[in-house]
Amino acid sequence: DCLELGIDIRTWLAEKLVDIVVLSGESSAYFEIDLAKWSREAKALNPSVIIVPAIDRIHCAYPCFPQHVDMAGYRGWADAMLSRGGDGLYLFNLEYSPKAAQRDIYAGGLQPEKIGNLYRRYFVTIDDVREKMLRHCRSLLPVPLNAPGEIPVVCGSTRPTKSVEVVLGFNKVETQAAKLALTLNGVPAEAVEEVAETSQYCGVKRWTWMRSLKVFRWKFPLSAFKQGENKLAFAPLEGDDTGICWAEIALDR
Repeated sequence: DCLELGIDIRTWLAEKLVDIVVLSGESSAYFEIDLAKWSREAKALNPSVIIVPAIDRIHCAYPCFPQHVDMAGYRGWADAMLSRGGDGLYLFNLEYSPKAAQRDIYAGGLQPEKIGNLYRRYFVTIDDVREKMLRHCRSLLPVPLNAPGEIPVVCGSTRPTKSVEVVLGFNKVETQAAKLALTLNGVPAEAVEEVAETSQYCGVKRWTWMRSLKVFRWKFPLSAFKQGENKLAFAPLEGDDTGICWAEIALDR
């Protein structure tokens, strides 16, 4: 893709024309970006290059109508990015974020030593939120309930101290999703509850099949969580064609 745009990153790195490479999921929080691979290959060509992931103020599980990132989302993204090989963080358009978030971040709120004991969210995201790029996006969602499912969720290196929760959004009101036998890294959930306020769990207004009309939260033991990539899995709910259109892991809420 870069070469098609005239951006010959490999040559620029080899000729020491680049000091910093900023990686972005097209103006959104993109948890799944392979920072370790970028860092390994770029520094093989130029050992002094700095690899920095970027975030705007938004996140989305599908193109169009993204959500604004809250402070818990910033913490989760920073944790994931720094643990996956980022040399720093590029906060694009931070000045347009809520003032409280700006103050927290400028005060060092994304430093690794401050993230660990605070509420943080890790979303399933996509590499391009633009609707016109729909055919190119690498979306993991939606996932139907009437077939066996597995969803990877990229997290960081911090460990939970108070709680581990999985939040899933569904695109139908009439669903048996609460009966889902959900596991996190093979460990079954301890409890499930419906979430009344669904607006922060994204969903696309234009397409009902990608809008979170029902949201449930599953609670897991602390031991179920793993550093790095986590796996959500479930057995099929026969006869329920509801789709999962939002997925996240929340720690220490």
